[in-house]
Amino acid sequence: MDNITIKNLNKRYKDKLVFNDFSTKVLKGKKNFLIGVSGSGKTTLIRILLGLEDYQGDINIETGSKFSVVFQEDRLLENLSIYDNLDLVNPGKYDRETIKDELFSIGLENLIDKKVRELSGGMKRRVSILRALLVDSDIYVLDEPFKELDADSYRLCVEYFKQKMNGKTVIMTSHNKDEVLELSENNIIISKLEYER
Repeated sequence: MDNITIKNLNKRYKDKLVFNDFSTKVLKGKKNFLIGVSGSGKTTLIRILLGLEDYQGDINIETGSKFSVVFQEDRLLENLSIYDNLDLVNPGKYDRETIKDELFSIGLENLIDKKVRELSGGMKRRVSILRALLVDSDIYVLDEPFKELDADSYRLCVEYFKQKMNGKTVIMTSHNKDEVLELSENNIIISKLEYER
């Protein structure tokens, strides 16, 4: 997969101009962070790249690229177990012991058969992250993936992310300056809230 190039992107919602001739590059094999204040268009850009929003301009993404996504909402199947949610996106790829090992990395190994509806918000978030990172994809898109995590869960998930996403193409948003400074390999400025490297 090549770099993703965005040229002269324009996007408007009725009276609100979100992007006006915006151009940038998403680097292949790097953790690319979208930087900007709330409402600056980070999530809109993600939705455009995923093909969920119309736009004007040129976006060059290699045809057939596979995306794996952590949305701001968890989007898990509440009536299924953690294991079944993970198996659904990787049918038959991982056995139970492998899934348990992966769950151990994020502190949920004893809950493999628990229904998602019985989990706390933070637990659901961790399952959502794990589900996305276990999929073999070309591009990983994470929209504020670590929000709502307590300090211990946050650290577990960040370390898991670093291990799994080394050398992968990642597009990610965050409002956490320390997170950006620790993880980002390429900052894409959407608005002027710049984090100095």
